[in-house]
Amino acid sequence: MVSQHDYDYLFKLILVGDSSVGKTNLLKRFVKNEFDLASQSTIGVEFLNRCVENRTRIERFGAYRANHYKPCRQGVASIAQW
Repeated sequence: MVSQHDYDYLFKLILVGDSSVGKTNLLKRFVKNEFDLASQSTIGVEFLNRCVENRTRIERFGAYRANHYKPCRQGVASIAQW
C-alpha cells in the first residue's frame, strides 16, 4: 500500500451511470485486469485502489488529447434522465 507521502497527487474517481452498463467491470479491468461477462449488478458501493505512476512529460502528448476527449461528450448523454 502506498503511504501518505509516497505520491505527488491523489485523485478520487467516482463513476456514475445507468445500471448494467459496466461501471464495475471497467474499474475491475483497470485495477485488477479482470473482466466478468456474467457479473451481477453491484448493489451498494464498490471501492477499488490503483497506483499509477506517470514517468513521461504530458506536454509531449498534448496534440493527441483533443481526439480522445471529443467522443466523451456522448458519455454524458443520459445524465438528464438520472
